[in-house]
Amino acid sequence: MRLSPSSTLCLVLFAQFGVIYGNTEIFNFDSTTSLDVPGLNVSRYSLDLRSLTRLFSLELAPQQTPWSDICDTTNDCPHELLIRLDLEKNNDGRVLENHETPKYSLRISSRPSPPAQFKIEVFTPREAYEIMRGRAGAVGIVQDIQTPPQTRTMYARIRARDAGVQVPQEMTWHLFPPLVAKPSNRVDFHLILDPLLLGFIPKSVVPVIWAVLIAGAFGGWCIRWVRDYLEKLAQLCVPEKTKDGD
Repeated sequence: MRLSPSSTLCLVLFAQFGVIYGNTEIFNFDSTTSLDVPGLNVSRYSLDLRSLTRLFSLELAPQQTPWSDICDTTNDCPHELLIRLDLEKNNDGRVLENHETPKYSLRISSRPSPPAQFKIEVFTPREAYEIMRGRAGAVGIVQDIQTPPQTRTMYARIRARDAGVQVPQEMTWHLFPPLVAKPSNRVDFHLILDPLLLGFIPKSVVPVIWAVLIAGAFGGWCIRWVRDYLEKLAQLCVPEKTKDGD
């Protein structure tokens, strides 16, 4: 099989770029009102629509540990994070009405090393309290109100464990030893809270969609000029071939 010069050039250029693999975990959920738990304090971190992205770090649980056994009995577990999600307002800063049910996406983006698996769960304040209540050192409810208020606040529970991919535990570089980093058991990752437009389109990809649409429209407008040019070029080539045949 022979490749055209343009195809060969494309393959050569593509070969110059390294292939990068990353880890992404996505969890979609609805924002609805639920009973609040006054005085609940189970998270030091928070996300809202004004600060959509935040960098976190977790220590990986051992490989093949069941998720049900990771951080199930003790607070301040190194393999777990609880993040408060403040969803009282929409993208424009307007307070949501009770009948509105916007959709959101929680997305984890991390580097491929160290290899890690993530599990995302989203709970109402009451569900978060029930999970934390049975743990050692859990803080009880400060206030006891007969009719607690409604809230849109939710809590995201993030856990991480070793993905089980074999990596070198010891590396030796005789020329430049300081350049070889030691394998780490901690994973850094970005947690992104993304509103879902129309219920399924992440807001962060809207600029990409617009760019594709504009490029497609521009290409459709230019195609007729390219076609006319190619037709004229073909007409010029036909007489030359006829003359050579004579």
